[in-house]
Amino acid sequence: MKKTTILFLVLIFALLSLQNSYAAEPSDAITAYFQALKDGDVGKIKQYIAGDFYEKNKVLLENNPDYPEFLRNFYQGADLEIGKSVKSGDTVIIEMRTIFPNGSTGVNKLRLKESSDGDWKIVEEIFD
Repeated sequence: MKKTTILFLVLIFALLSLQNSYAAEPSDAITAYFQALKDGDVGKIKQYIAGDFYEKNKVLLENNPDYPEFLRNFYQGADLEIGKSVKSGDTVIIEMRTIFPNGSTGVNKLRLKESSDGDWKIVEEIFD
């Protein structure tokens, strides 16, 4: 009986951990995506992107073994600032600002769409 209870608790904990790896709000997806960039974790990056944005980055994410190290070096010491958020139809456009240690700032406008399972995914980078 004790083994069954422990196994059940471990299973519940695992399911809750998996659930927390997804984004319930658009800003959650941006924050998780940024952390994955900093960590060079291409597996996690792929969890937060979809559609054309995924297709556009697929070769880089899946076939470039040096990309994780490049990301870790590029984003080392960088901070995230989430800017303006605008709802546009069934999507949300969020301004993601990356503040680098040298004081420079990179700005990306990202379109997110809610997936059928309720997670928000980045589907497009918008260039003005």
